[in-house]
Order: sequence, then structure tokens, then C-alpha cells
Amino acid sequence: MNLHKINQEIELGLKHKASIRLRSMINSDPDNLELRNLLAQMYYDAGFFDAAGKFWLLYATNDYQVIKCTELYESSVNYSGNQILKEIKFRGDKNKLSSFAKEKLEALENDSLLKTGHIPYYQRLNLEGNKLETFSKPTPIINIFGCLIGLIIIVAIIIIFILGLINAYVWLF
Repeated sequence: MNLHKINQEIELGLKHKASIRLRSMINSDPDNLELRNLLAQMYYDAGFFDAAGKFWLLYATNDYQVIKCTELYESSVNYSGNQILKEIKFRGDKNKLSSFAKEKLEALENDSLLKTGHIPYYQRLNLEGNKLETFSKPTPIINIFGCLIGLIIIVAIIIIFILGLINAYVWLF
């Protein structure tokens, strides 16, 4: 997929098809903010200002239309860092982003952690759509303890069952 084909589709009025292609390109190259900018501009031109704001969120500019659209988008999700992170699904490497985009993502993550105790993480996709392990979410310690407690309970139930069978056998004979 290339931008030339997307521009042709936009000129032919196939904006829905072009937006699907752009989203696919964003998934395969999440560090390229220019793709997000192009999709945002397309949404803006179509009058979907909140959707444009979602894709302009990490784009640093002083342009009035971009600022208004991002404010509209953020207010539409009640300024929830958690909700914004879930919707933008940034799958890229933060170190490759501009300082503005890094600071914005960190602020959203801090807000999400503060308000929900959770930061949504998304793994990078390869071209086939399979998740790569590069950006996998770490396993919390509480899950390990939960598994151990579950295992102990299962072993205890089996032991009690065996002791019950032995006790019933002794009682009958």
C-alpha cells in the first residue's frame, strides 16, 4: 500500500476505502505520525472533527483547527487518559516520537494510572496482523499468586477426596 494509491482513492471520492488503507498503514507503521496527520485531515475535510482530533492528538502544531479538534475529541471522552489510550491504540515505539508526542502519551498514561490503576498497552502488529512480543504487557505478580493459590486449592480438594474415600472404605469394612 502506498500513499499514491490512497490519494487516488480520495480524488475518486473513495474516502472510506482510503481511510481503511490509512488505518492499515498506521497499524503497520505506528511511528509514522504523518499517516495519522493525513487521516486526520481527511476526517476534518469530511466534517468529522472529533475523529480528526483523535488522530491529531500526537501531532505537534499551533494550527487553530488542529487544536480545536483535539480539544473537541478530548472533551468527548471526558478527558479520560484511559479511554484515549484505548481508542488511539498506539502500537509504536515512543522513543521514535517527537518530544511533544512522548509527553502527551506519558501524560495520558499517568492520567490513566491515576484514575483507573491501569495503563492499556498494545502490541505492535506485523504485516500479517499477528502480534509481536516486542511491546508485550508484563505479567503482574498478583496473577502468579492467584495461580499458586488456585493450584493449592485444587491439590487440597484432591487430598480431601482421597481421604474421604479411605475413610468410607474403613467405615464400610
